Amino acid sequence: MLVPHPLGGYNETTFKAGEGESPIALPYVEINVSDSLLTCRRRASELAEMEKLVSTVERMLASKPDEKGLLCELSVLTHDLGEIGKNPDFWPRIVLDLKGRLFIRARNPEEALKFMSAFTQYLQAGVLKDYSRWVTGPPISGSTPHQVMIVHDRYLVGRAFAKIACSLAFVVLGEQAKQLSRFEILRSYALGNQTEAWEGLVCDVRFPGTLKHFGNRHIAALTIQSNHMIGLVSLFGGLELIDLGEIPASMPGSLSAVASAEIDGTKTNMLLPEEAEPILQILLAELESAAREGIALGQRADA
Repeated sequence: MLVPHPLGGYNETTFKAGEGESPIALPYVEINVSDSLLTCRRRASELAEMEKLVSTVERMLASKPDEKGLLCELSVLTHDLGEIGKNPDFWPRIVLDLKGRLFIRARNPEEALKFMSAFTQYLQAGVLKDYSRWVTGPPISGSTPHQVMIVHDRYLVGRAFAKIACSLAFVVLGEQAKQLSRFEILRSYALGNQTEAWEGLVCDVRFPGTLKHFGNRHIAALTIQSNHMIGLVSLFGGLELIDLGEIPASMPGSLSAVASAEIDGTKTNMLLPEEAEPILQILLAELESAAREGIALGQRADA
């Protein structure tokens, strides 16, 4: 997370999901590379953390060059930071994460290069080890706005949804599920095999947290629409559409099934028709609503 710092700039903060811990301030050094003075700020929860960052960089630079003359590799994050990125008080920085890995955050690659050049000069001059002007500032107060960015691998996440849809189809239809025109393609994708045009196999309909109807339950449903078997999967209040393909002539034209599970993974079961039907109608209504809103299924992921 990026959090406004009481002494200026934006603090690098992280937290461990699911453990109920307070956010953890990461040590970092930031430099205003747009100013000729190259003003530098050091931030850490305690002085020892800053010393750890500096020593990590020193060890890195003391490494023996490889055959290409390179000392090391650093990850450089240039994500769009929204309003923070437009604020001149955001400076590029080098950060030490919880696993002891260094990364650079900047608006663009050019800014990252300018930062690293200035940072190396500061390091070689020894000023980063001078703590005579180190200031312990006020704490970050409650209600301070935080900007959070979550990045995920759509290929891996999509595989999970494909696996749920294929598994439910096999539970409901047995061997007959293999006759669905896209079943084997989805199954191959779910197993991690190389699959062409995988982006279109699982389509975002609603983001997590949108649907409030199901409480603490995940929902997976199968139904037939326009002679195609579709899977509708809601995890954490989101909604994904998986088209399993055209149904064979031997399959009934109207068939549906709904399964649910508690968010903690317990109490997984197939629902009786009287409970399944209203849930299916909610999912289909969301699908129809998304179409009216102009959400071209399969395109949201590419936007």
